Amino acid sequence: MGTTTSGTLHWAPGCIAPSSNLNTSCLYSESTGPGVASTVSAELTSLTPGANFLYANASGYRCVAACITITWAGSELNRQGFIALGNTQGTTILNGSSLQPGQVFPLLTHTQRMPETMAEIKWRPSSFDQTFSSFGATATYPSVNDLSRAGALTVFYSGLPAGGAGFLVKKTAVYEYIPSLTLAISAVPTSRNTSNNTLDEVINFLDSAGDWMTSAYKVGSRIASYAAPVAKGMAMLTL
Repeated sequence: MGTTTSGTLHWAPGCIAPSSNLNTSCLYSESTGPGVASTVSAELTSLTPGANFLYANASGYRCVAACITITWAGSELNRQGFIALGNTQGTTILNGSSLQPGQVFPLLTHTQRMPETMAEIKWRPSSFDQTFSSFGATATYPSVNDLSRAGALTVFYSGLPAGGAGFLVKKTAVYEYIPSLTLAISAVPTSRNTSNNTLDEVINFLDSAGDWMTSAYKVGSRIASYAAPVAKGMAMLTL
């Protein structure tokens, strides 16, 4: 990690950049301290769960469930620092902006010491996230207008040991997609999911789950059943 001890991660799972090796809705910044500004950068598309599959197979998609989990990568003796996690707006952090990591800390709802086992934050979809997105013609998509209506997950971390092992970030997402015409699979416009669950019911379920820091696999599998998803993906990044 060099001298970086603070930073942010930001992910709007319902918006994927369509034609670039960078995903402008999956962002990070690293800094030497929470009050030291640094430039926000886009992550590689390969670190966005399911993105490469959707590029190759989908003409449209929507995310139906997502979460981020944080796991300490070093020894217990060297575990230090703290993290904050929360549900935010897609435009809370923008690609290419100058950001002090500590600026996002007041926006996040859960703060804890770097976890002994695992910390998790689950995505809360917005009304905009219920609609299908299509892959546009330029790498600048998703637009700021789209991101402003999309739900996102944000992580802030600080106090990590400089040059240490850092921590592991795992992003998990479940997507529903419309097959690309190149696959010669007919997508009937009148077809729809058989689920009777509404967005309100999904949000109420997330709220009733209690502490946000629960098992990703247990909760994610239950959320996924709401929308009969057909594409899943995971990505892991060492910071």
